[in-house]
Amino acid sequence: MLQKIIVPVDGSDNSIRALEYAVELGRKFDSTITVVNVTIPYDIAKLPPRIPRNEIEAVKIKEAETEAKRKTALAIAERRVEELGGYGKIKFMPLIGIDPAERVVELSETQDADTIVVGNRGLGTFFAFILGSVSSKLIQLSKVPVILVK
Repeated sequence: MLQKIIVPVDGSDNSIRALEYAVELGRKFDSTITVVNVTIPYDIAKLPPRIPRNEIEAVKIKEAETEAKRKTALAIAERRVEELGGYGKIKFMPLIGIDPAERVVELSETQDADTIVVGNRGLGTFFAFILGSVSSKLIQLSKVPVILVK
């Protein structure tokens, strides 16, 4: 029980609180923790032919921004774990995917995870209903328990 924990992070305060909680659990249960950040792919090869050069440059800029956000989110998570005194059984992993919740669930299945610990965005019920959220989709899709940290 709780031997393998997955924690998706995006650099937000909520995701870092989830990471802190997961580290606490990890220490109690001697768990292996996998911290992931899912970014959306920007594949220039999939753009239609004869696309204007300025649009290709805009896509390249967006791709670089996405890569920077991924690196920042994982760096923030690594730094926070160090501030908590470190944890030996933790790894940080970038993932690419259109739907972050689906990628996290796929990872939990391939790694045979026991639980997913995720931060709550704190959207109001109206906006959560309209927009949905990664955390609510994880709860729906996951075959393992999802711990929602506020």
